[in-house]
Amino acid sequence: MAEPPFNIRDQLDSSPMQDTLPGFPNISLQNSHALEEFLGKEILVSELDDLTKHLPLPSNVSTAISPLHYHRFKARDIYIIEDPGIHLTRIFDRLFLKPIPRYLLSHAFWSTYVLLAQQAPSLVARHDPLRRAAKGFLRSYFYLIRYESDLHIAHEHGLLPDSVTWEKWCAFSARLDRIPDAEVSPRYRHGELDLPRLNWLAKIYLHRFRYRESHGRRGGNLRRFYEPLLFLFGVLSLILSAMQVGLAALPDLQISDSWVGFVRLCRWIAVVTLLGMGMLLLLLPAQYGLVLVSRILNVIC
Repeated sequence: MAEPPFNIRDQLDSSPMQDTLPGFPNISLQNSHALEEFLGKEILVSELDDLTKHLPLPSNVSTAISPLHYHRFKARDIYIIEDPGIHLTRIFDRLFLKPIPRYLLSHAFWSTYVLLAQQAPSLVARHDPLRRAAKGFLRSYFYLIRYESDLHIAHEHGLLPDSVTWEKWCAFSARLDRIPDAEVSPRYRHGELDLPRLNWLAKIYLHRFRYRESHGRRGGNLRRFYEPLLFLFGVLSLILSAMQVGLAALPDLQISDSWVGFVRLCRWIAVVTLLGMGMLLLLLPAQYGLVLVSRILNVIC
């Protein structure tokens, strides 16, 4: 029989399972239909399960999820998102994470609800996806919080209750990395996911314009291209200026055979440079034009 992924003595939430869901006093445990619907919205990632089937699996999920301190080193801002479908996704310099709900830290909750399918085979179809998604979600935090510095960052952003100490977290998460891929949702067999890439996949496999609305800071992302573009512009300017001086030094009426090749080369380089600059000027506005079109279509649809 399956067991919760942590021991009862290591649980981080020991509040009694009485009338309401731990952390959500407005969710009654007596209304099973409402509880199941709520947990489905809180934990299941069905659409992402479908999309990630079309992505290559990482060789090791531990290398596909970086600890929180490394994201800070990469100058990524951490944003809290309650949508489980956006948990552990990135867009440019932003990382989206869903805080761990208190009920997933409770041994009683796992024993009573998440693993209920093991006791009642007739409920497997409904509860098995929930169990897999919950296990995968918890396992992702094992890799996000690997050091005490990661725990401090988690506390800063409200990802875990402040009462969770480093010693308690180590005891709680000791078995999370032993959860095999076969026991988690397809989404959690992957690590961090690129949100713009998911939006492109949604066009093909979900038959809609995007997976989730995303507003990235394109200015910061494009800034890294400015230096090479300026360097290229400077090199081309020097080359064209040198060719202009060379052509101006030729006789106005006669050009010797030895200079014919040089004149042709200058002509083609000038044409290619003009075409290249024209394409660049068209592509930059087009990027923002596509964003505008996508928003218009989103309103219409």
